[in-house]
Amino acid sequence: MSEGVLALGPLTGPVTGQSKAFKVFLSASSNDIRGIDKYVGNDPASFYRIIKFFALVLFFSIFGRYRTLYLTTSRTKFGFILDLYAIFVFKLVCNGKVVNHLHGSDFVLFRDRFPLLSLLDWTYMKIDTSIVLCEPMKEQYACYPKMNVTVVPNFSDRDSFPKQAYNPGERSLKLLYLSNLIYSKGILHLVKAVTKIRNSGFDVSLTVAGRFMSDSHMSKGGLVKECERYWSESIKYVGAVDGAAVGDLLLANDIMCLPTFYVTEAQPLAIIEGLAHGMYILTTRHNYNEAFLDCAGNGIIWVESKDDRSIYQGLERLVLDGIDTKVRVENYNFFKKNFSLEAYIEKIDEIL
Repeated sequence: MSEGVLALGPLTGPVTGQSKAFKVFLSASSNDIRGIDKYVGNDPASFYRIIKFFALVLFFSIFGRYRTLYLTTSRTKFGFILDLYAIFVFKLVCNGKVVNHLHGSDFVLFRDRFPLLSLLDWTYMKIDTSIVLCEPMKEQYACYPKMNVTVVPNFSDRDSFPKQAYNPGERSLKLLYLSNLIYSKGILHLVKAVTKIRNSGFDVSLTVAGRFMSDSHMSKGGLVKECERYWSESIKYVGAVDGAAVGDLLLANDIMCLPTFYVTEAQPLAIIEGLAHGMYILTTRHNYNEAFLDCAGNGIIWVESKDDRSIYQGLERLVLDGIDTKVRVENYNFFKKNFSLEAYIEKIDEIL
């Protein structure tokens, strides 16, 4: 049997925290890894991708004889069919180890709504180890007492020691929103709050980067229309960014803003990338945010979900108090201790 790993996850499609984590792991792991794209989508090429997925899983299970199957958790009905097929084929042909990696906080919700619960549970009882992002997140798999559930925190693959803080007397703040633009990630509440605080005489600017997407609260088109009302010289939308452009934005701003109430949010990469650059973090106590940020100290500005006024008050405190270089260094050191890429890769490699 080969000593390699057969890895299934999103290699194409929209950029998400899960897809980025999967692709970075494939490129950096010390294991001999064969990656297979698990993204389906709803475009004309989706049928081809499905057939290709089924064929590649069967082919490499038979002829590769890998020791471990590593897959990112699907929380859609069709995504589960892909997982079921892969786990069944791999266990039948290779009789190897199955490792499942959960990046979202909604498996319990998915399971509760799944129409064929016995089939889902039968499949998940075939999984040897599941990876979650923080200790409280183990509750997502509490219904499988025999499953080994282990914690591997998320990561950032870029970091920079914090720059010098600005002079509080300047009453100026540079904010960054760096995530998919979804209503339930709080983007509309953020731009409203920034508009209000600027109208109060504070010199606060906001750069917004990401791709517009729909959720259950608001369509993509509706969100675009609402946000466009607030774009200005001080609230700039720069579109989706990647590569060096992301690093430039992180270096150019002081506070990472993600006032999220997104249902699947677990351990947002945007927050971790903010910490990796010594930025202050403005966010909510939604889902597991508090659990993984509870030791970060004074560099976290907690605001209420869906509350423009709470965001306004958090920003007002920051402008009046000023940004402390010592706090920025503490945030950076918190990242280095808990969320480095090296630690992430090493921990998953050990599990595989």
